[in-house]
Amino acid sequence: MSKIPESSRGWHSLAGAGVYTNLSPEDIRRAINSGELAAYEKPLTYGRKPGARKHVFVRIKSADLDMWLESQPRVVYGGNGVKEVETA
Repeated sequence: MSKIPESSRGWHSLAGAGVYTNLSPEDIRRAINSGELAAYEKPLTYGRKPGARKHVFVRIKSADLDMWLESQPRVVYGGNGVKEVETA
């Protein structure tokens, strides 16, 4: 993961990305871990005590989410209830 710029416009947390895409945060995390979706990390910069665990916030760009969603197959249900998969 790359470091996130200081500006947070157009960026989402895992939960926010889930809301943005109407998917679960676990689905988003799987896409990140598989390398399908780019993610960036932002270390916690305040309130850390020496020797404490490092906390990192994961952020995802809206543009990356849009491109990832466009690359995913779509499931379309026909009038007779038959499921068809469309690929991008």
